[in-house]
Amino acid sequence: MAEVSRECNYIRPVFNENNEYEIIGGRHFLQECCVDNFVANDYKSENTKGKVKIITGANASGKSIYLKQICLISYMAQIGCFVPAEKALLPIIDRMYSRIQTVESVSTNVSAFCFDLNQVSMSVRNATARSLVALDEFGKGTELSQGLALLAATINYWLRRDTTPFLLVSTHLLSIPQFLIKTPKLEFQTFEVIVTEEKVVYTYSIKDGIAKSSLAHAVARSAGISNQILDRAKYISDKLAKGEDFEPLPNAEYDAHVAKCRAVGRAFNSIKAELRAIEDQDLRLQKFKEFLESIKDV
Repeated sequence: MAEVSRECNYIRPVFNENNEYEIIGGRHFLQECCVDNFVANDYKSENTKGKVKIITGANASGKSIYLKQICLISYMAQIGCFVPAEKALLPIIDRMYSRIQTVESVSTNVSAFCFDLNQVSMSVRNATARSLVALDEFGKGTELSQGLALLAATINYWLRRDTTPFLLVSTHLLSIPQFLIKTPKLEFQTFEVIVTEEKVVYTYSIKDGIAKSSLAHAVARSAGISNQILDRAKYISDKLAKGEDFEPLPNAEYDAHVAKCRAVGRAFNSIKAELRAIEDQDLRLQKFKEFLESIKDV
């Protein structure tokens, strides 16, 4: 670790008894090894201000990396390592909890959402004012309104307590601010992106505020999703945002089949009276065979 610390410009963290965080220019030590240019970000939190951070932003804008980055710096400092940052003033952490990675396996004998709930339940029961808790998109594994309600209730539970932990929450549930109590403990941050007609440009820089959109359509376009799918998705999204009904997607194959059935029905109706007027049974049968031959290509 000493050699890595020298090569990667890690610094010695400083601990304080005031239960405060101040990380300047923090980096994710694994992620920066995998990219050409890693964008460092700050993190500041105090007992009475900004102890709970709600982090929003577009898909793939850097939210999860940021949460892991703060947790890794905290863990490295606690075990006596230098840390990837320009400055690191940290409290002494007694516990660290996370809902970041969901283990989906038949061996767990629970659903992915139940696994998430178990992780959050553990942190709710045991976190103290000196604990660090990171929740990455908690609530996404169930119906939207119920997931939002669970997340908001969990955050409010901690905000009301004197033992509020250092809480980092990333979410795409952009309506959540209206369900949270107002307190100096709570701050909102977002990762800035630049949207052009052609693509989404990620700055990977965190700033104060709330994202206006997750930009799922723009991100999907950058990922190569076909325009046909994107256009339909945008149409449905716009209608839902306005509270309007939307037309079902036209099905050319189905419409052609219905048209063919109607044409056959009209043809049968047109010959029915003609067949009844023919008294000779053989002639009637011959006429019907000719009719069937005439409509086989309909």
